[in-house]
Amino acid sequence: MKQQWKAFLEDNGAEFDATGVVTSFGSPRRELSVALTGNVFADLSDITVIAAHGRDCQVLPAGPVQQ
Repeated sequence: MKQQWKAFLEDNGAEFDATGVVTSFGSPRRELSVALTGNVFADLSDITVIAAHGRDCQVLPAGPVQQ
């Protein structure tokens, strides 16, 4: 996880386990209130994200990339 993103999550109440996975945003009651009235954050750590830069990134396939 990039430090800038982690800092953003921490600034918004994220709590992490020892491996760096978000476990909660502090208060379930507050999380519910925000979910009903505003923007929410969702843990998407089970989805792999690839950052691609440069000229060659435009030729990546549209489908899933396999190892």
